[in-house]
Amino acid sequence: TISDCISFNYFFRQNDSRKRKFDASLIASINNECDNSLQVYLKSFFPVVAQLPSFSSRNLYEKIEIILNMFTEEAQQINKNIILTKSIVGIFIQHKYNENEREIKNLIRFTCANCLLRNAKYELNAITIEIDDLPNILLSDTMDEQESSAFSRALSLYQFDSIVCEKSGSCQCYDFFFSIQQNYVNKNLKDFTEEFKLTKDNIDDMDTFIDNCLSTITKCDQIHYNEI
Repeated sequence: TISDCISFNYFFRQNDSRKRKFDASLIASINNECDNSLQVYLKSFFPVVAQLPSFSSRNLYEKIEIILNMFTEEAQQINKNIILTKSIVGIFIQHKYNENEREIKNLIRFTCANCLLRNAKYELNAITIEIDDLPNILLSDTMDEQESSAFSRALSLYQFDSIVCEKSGSCQCYDFFFSIQQNYVNKNLKDFTEEFKLTKDNIDDMDTFIDNCLSTITKCDQIHYNEI
């Protein structure tokens, strides 16, 4: 089994009793539906474990990025520009997804397929997503007043009412909100480096320095760790 390979660093080929050295790097992924005891067991074999946040736990700007990026990917797939309103994006953001990004992609594909079917008799270079194109599971959701207010304030930062996800793979609205996230990350990193002055001459106790670094990173709420 894989666990034996990792534990003992060797394996046997089928119908062969000779030990063979196991020399490989393994990357595994599990979802939240996996049994907790099994998760603990699997994690014991991996020295590095990265836990990705669910869609619902991400900040609002990142949610907007994810939705727009997936619509842009779908625009490339169908080779047509996709036009959205801010309210359509809001409906996708408010939904509680059980399967994270896979479910989001499926619902976006379903929505675009409905829109294409509705416009099947026209030869259009762009399709406009309307409420009637959305699956019922999205329309049955309700956004609470606080969420709705936060969403409206966030999208009001973008000056245009319509959002275009281009078949070329670009989206001006996505770039706008990505820059907001990027500026947030850069500010956190700047504060981080200024606080600890990352030079060898200023490090008296390496253990304390590492503890302080980890503590600061933990406090950087919703920061993009891959930028560090």
